Amino acid sequence: MTTIRLLKALSRIVFATIASALLVTAFATCTVTDYIQDFSANDTLGYYSQQPLRLLLVGAIGVAGGLAAHGFYRLPSPWQRRVKLLALGAAAATLTLVGGSIFFELRQIHFAGSSIFWPFGAAALLLWIEFYRVWRVSNKA
Repeated sequence: MTTIRLLKALSRIVFATIASALLVTAFATCTVTDYIQDFSANDTLGYYSQQPLRLLLVGAIGVAGGLAAHGFYRLPSPWQRRVKLLALGAAAATLTLVGGSIFFELRQIHFAGSSIFWPFGAAALLLWIEFYRVWRVSNKA
């Protein structure tokens, strides 16, 4: 009896794993196909070949981002928390100010103002929650 239960449980796990893998593979395939179609439809090669400086600028931004990430992960742990707190606080404050400004400017237009404000408000709230979580963890250490 226990062997049959074990086999049933194992088959459920294997089925769930295979189903998850198939779902992720299908999503990845659709995403890659969409990017390839978008790349060819928007004439991306023509855009960058007209002014090669744009491609150089995109490459420089990528290299600078990679170097910044490498430098961040080489920092000691307390400094990583400080930089993370600074970045989260700055992003949350910026989104709060932008969302508040949009809400203030569009407060007469009830529906349009509220529909534009919600993405900024939700993102700012999530950033403030993450800021508080990192701050609380860093104060315990």
